[in-house]
Amino acid sequence: ANITAKDVSVEVAGAKGDFGTINADGTTGKMEVATSEELADALASGKVTDITLTADVELSSQVDWDVDGATIDGNGNKITMESGKLSVLGDDVTVKDVEFVSATGESAFQVYNANGVVLENVTATGDEAAVIINGSKVTIPRLKTPTNTGGAASSLIRTVS
Repeated sequence: ANITAKDVSVEVAGAKGDFGTINADGTTGKMEVATSEELADALASGKVTDITLTADVELSSQVDWDVDGATIDGNGNKITMESGKLSVLGDDVTVKDVEFVSATGESAFQVYNANGVVLENVTATGDEAAVIINGSKVTIPRLKTPTNTGGAASSLIRTVS
């Protein structure tokens, strides 16, 4: 059974915000985020399955997102990592229509020990490696790495097994 909450502020695993539909298993449906705090809360909750960005956001530190079957739709917006990476740990995750930028030149995005991850129309920058894929199975139909300065193809995507 689904419970629909409109214009209601709820608390889910310590995260606050408008989480839309709350499913019987405690996960939520789609959540639109417009601020860094909203995105950090949605990712940290472990309950939000579909996140859509409505504006560019900055995250101040490493974030590990471990939700299976989830989607981040950047909606053409940018996620800037002030330090650390946004790490996808869940299986069957789709990340689409987003730009990841590293403020430090390190990698801003990684997939760690996850299967069935799809990166669709993702742009990533970072001098170390734009994207790190570590022990994962990832499909990349469209990835842009426009300003990487590492000089070699290995600086665009680094795979670690």
